[in-house]
Order: sequence, then C-alpha cells, then structure tokens
Amino acid sequence: MQTKGEVEVVVVGAGVIGTSAALALQRSGKKTLLIEQYQFSGSHGSSGGGSRIIHYINTGCSSLASILRDAMKRWMELDDKVDDQLLVSPMKMLMVGKAKENVEKLATSVQDTCSITPSQANSKYKTKYSEEYTMFEYSDAAVLRADLSRATLLRLYQESGGEVLEQWKVAEIAGGEKDGRVRVRGPNGEVMASSVVMCPGPWASCLLRNLGVDLPLQPIKSRVCIYQRGEFPNIVLLDSTDVSDMVYLLPALDIPNSMKVGYSGVEVHPDDPDPDLSRTEEEVKEYVAEHLSLGDKHSHQDCWYTDTPDKTFILDHHPTFPNIVYAVGFSGRGFKMAPTIGHILACMVTGQDHGFDISPFSASRFSTEPNSML
Repeated sequence: MQTKGEVEVVVVGAGVIGTSAALALQRSGKKTLLIEQYQFSGSHGSSGGGSRIIHYINTGCSSLASILRDAMKRWMELDDKVDDQLLVSPMKMLMVGKAKENVEKLATSVQDTCSITPSQANSKYKTKYSEEYTMFEYSDAAVLRADLSRATLLRLYQESGGEVLEQWKVAEIAGGEKDGRVRVRGPNGEVMASSVVMCPGPWASCLLRNLGVDLPLQPIKSRVCIYQRGEFPNIVLLDSTDVSDMVYLLPALDIPNSMKVGYSGVEVHPDDPDPDLSRTEEEVKEYVAEHLSLGDKHSHQDCWYTDTPDKTFILDHHPTFPNIVYAVGFSGRGFKMAPTIGHILACMVTGQDHGFDISPFSASRFSTEPNSML
C-alpha cells in the first residue's frame, strides 16, 4: 500500500471495533483503508487474547440494551457463516454481588434468570460466597474466541477488497483540507480521505486533542490471571459488587483446562512499556483465594482498556468536521458490541439510518461548552 494516496474512508485502529467498522464500510461500497500502528497479529491494544464474555445483561443506560441484543445476533450470524467456531454458546453465567438492589436490577434487564442462594451456588459451582451476597444464574451467555474473531473480521474485510496498512502509526489527523477532505499523516507519508473513522483505543486522547477535542479518557492496563480449572465448572462469573469495576471469570479458550480471572487495572500512559501491575495481580489472587476453588495460577495476560468517568463509551462526530467520527472509551466492555458499533460508525459516515438511539453516548455529556477547541 502506498503511504501517500487517496481513499474514501480511513479507519484508524484495527482492533475489533475498527475492523468491524472497516468491514461494514467496505461492504457498503466505500473504498476503505484500515490503518494499524502494530502488526495485525500482535497483542497490543484492547482486542487481544483468547476469549471474551458476551451477554445481554445491561449494566448501562437503557439505549444500550438494543445494541447488546443486536451485537449478539451479529456474532451468531458470523459464527454460522464461517468454518471456524468463534462462539462457545450457550454458556452458563453466575452473577453475584453484595448490593442486593443492584443485582436484582441487572436480573430484570434479561429474561430466563434464576435466583440462587450463596449456599446453593457454593454447592453447585464450588464457590465460597457468604450469605451477604445476592446472585442469579443466567443461561444465555457466551464466550467469544477473541483473537480468532478479530482475525476473521479482518480476513472478510480483505476478501471484500478492503486495503490495510500495518505498522504505520498515525501521527496527526487534520480536518478541513481542500474539498473538505481529511489528511492522515504517518511515519512515511500521508493519506487523504473523504472521511475518517477513529477507533484508536488507549491512544485516543492524543489524536483527538490534536483535533481540538479534549475528552476525559483514561487508559487503563490490567493483568488477567490464568488458573488451572481443576474441578471448577466451565462457566462465566461476574461479581457486580462494584458495577463499574466488576471481577470476571471465564474459560481461557486458548489454554486447555484453564480459567481467566480479571479485575480493575491501573492508570497508565499507553506508551509506558512496563507499568507496575503487581497490585492488580494481588487483588485477583486474594479474590480467588476467598471465593473460587481454582487450581494454581500458571500464567497471565496483560490487556488495555480506556475508561470514561461514567464508564460509558463515546460515539460521536467531530463538532467542526462531521466527516470525522470516533468511538472511544469502552471501559473494557467494547468487544462484545463490536459488530454493532462498527455498523453504527459506518452509517454515521454514509448517512444511512443505523436504527439506534446513540444520544446517550455523545461527547457533549461531559461539558456544557462545545467540545472543540478549534
């Protein structure tokens, strides 16, 4: 791929959301270029790893419910169309938490839940929860093969004629060029596009700030610990005691007989090569010892996500250059929604009706002032 040229749409960031958007755009007839600063097969960013939880349980605003339902449908359709198994479904989920009212509210966001007492759960699932916990079972969760799912989306995008440019770190995005085009500058040249879709993950703040958009985005790096499953059942578990920072457990589909356990991370700069994650690892260790009958920890995986103050993502047009759209700040919950968010982003570019109320995800909720400093 020439590093100086013109396309209809540039998508910046080839994580699962950016790749989903690129595929939707290419299929809509837009000549699209997908740019990634690392190798596509790398584990940088927020989309790496062997497995991700997907479910309908709504921990956010009411507008999120239809997005969650649509995303599950799109993942299932994709799984049916390809030879590889992307989705392990259905998967039993156990939702637990100390705040009874909160757990009961989560249960009302989906159908087919079943209340269960801590003593019943401890007997059935080999957990160790006290009676102060409230919990329910949910039968319609699933686990995605994350790396394989992202690779499949990329393959389908390329088979549709989409162009890719990897190991090309975007240094600047500039709107308002001749004929309203957008200039995307990188290490060895530049690309001109009619529209740009920004899905840069933890690197969003710098690129958006250079465009005059200053948002309260905080990159987080977390350590997911991998344990031998032992006699623990093959289920998904979420602890919603702190709904903004849930403890989660799921099968490590890329590692036989293993379970992944994760928790909150630490605030970092995305280019920090080696942040101290010992606190996160210790918190996971303490939680497992207190509540879960797992085997020994044998490895770990580090992952990124980007927080917003209200733990809700931002999906918007640039206030001055409407042909620049962005999706950022998914607070560790973006993977499961990726096909639908990609569809919405594509429609934001093409002007088509995507069918969702995205007003709660606007950047304007963080300020009464215009969010452009240009």
